[in-house]
Amino acid sequence: MQVLGILHLKKLITLERVTQDGTKVRANVNKKTFTRESKIRAHLQLAEQQVREMEAAEEQEKRTRQAAAKKRAQRERQEQLQQALEEVQRLQKQKKWEKNKPCQASVTDADAQFMRTGDHGLAPCYNVQLTTDAVHGLIVGVGVRKDPSDAAHLMPAMERVKQTLGQYPQEVVADGDYTNRESVIAAAERGVDFYGSWSAIDGQPGHGIEPDFHPRMFTHDERRNEFICPQGKRLSYRTTWRGPGGPADHVFVAQKQDCQACPKRAQCTPHNRMQKHGRALSVRLEDERVERFKDKMDTAEAKAIYRQRSRIAQFPHAWLKCKLNFVRFRCRGLTKATTEAFWVCLTHNLQRYFGLQRLRAA
Repeated sequence: MQVLGILHLKKLITLERVTQDGTKVRANVNKKTFTRESKIRAHLQLAEQQVREMEAAEEQEKRTRQAAAKKRAQRERQEQLQQALEEVQRLQKQKKWEKNKPCQASVTDADAQFMRTGDHGLAPCYNVQLTTDAVHGLIVGVGVRKDPSDAAHLMPAMERVKQTLGQYPQEVVADGDYTNRESVIAAAERGVDFYGSWSAIDGQPGHGIEPDFHPRMFTHDERRNEFICPQGKRLSYRTTWRGPGGPADHVFVAQKQDCQACPKRAQCTPHNRMQKHGRALSVRLEDERVERFKDKMDTAEAKAIYRQRSRIAQFPHAWLKCKLNFVRFRCRGLTKATTEAFWVCLTHNLQRYFGLQRLRAA
């Protein structure tokens, strides 16, 4: 914080624009230490039994340094197994697919998770999040997470910047992994101008549907609140669905007999068996802040700003890994890994600062 304060005082950090990006750094753990809940419970019971036996023997024998060291090591082993058991249970609760397949955790570093690496491999890693000031490429925020996805890490990064430097950045640029409804709305609430790559999944036609029958080809009759398909058939309002904290989806459906007799049925709704209704159309009523974000990202100015992202955001990652050999953590556990990441980023900032000072003196 003191170094960042000096850099901010010397106008080397402005917070006018920052980038957010994450990289996977391998954990100091062996793949073979990952095991299932049943085996962890068995090892934990054995460790607890050994601790009780050592405590009973200690009462009968004179305590020595060697005995105390063995007891301490056994207690640390017991704590590691307990952490691994809690992590396996947490992962199993959060699992959305293949719930019958048991999760695994490492018995030496329970916080490490298997993640996709830059070389297209799969290894135990931590997700290192860096917030970089766009002026001189100095790191203004560091976070280490065990979640491999970047989707929920944008706003915590902005909060770290405010906690360290006392203010939010004016603009933040991040890739599509960070760009979602929650991030866009949260950035707008904090007064941060967000630039990101919005996924156009909701704007693509369904599987097998021809472009001529894309949802955008349907016209809306506002008076009757119906949609008219390219073949002139009407889709009437059926229901509204809203997920937890999500946008409202208004569903319109066509009559079953209209679609059954349509000569373009195979191009319009190829997978509908017409058991209940014909073609269905979902119209999303999005939050106005999300709509403004989408309109902004369609402008040439916003696209030009976003094109600067990779040059600014990925440079610190390359520096840390190539010059400082930050490809694998030396410590274990999320707390110690975060401390190690802080030291590496501090080294990066100091080296950049000395280089900028030499350029100014030249």
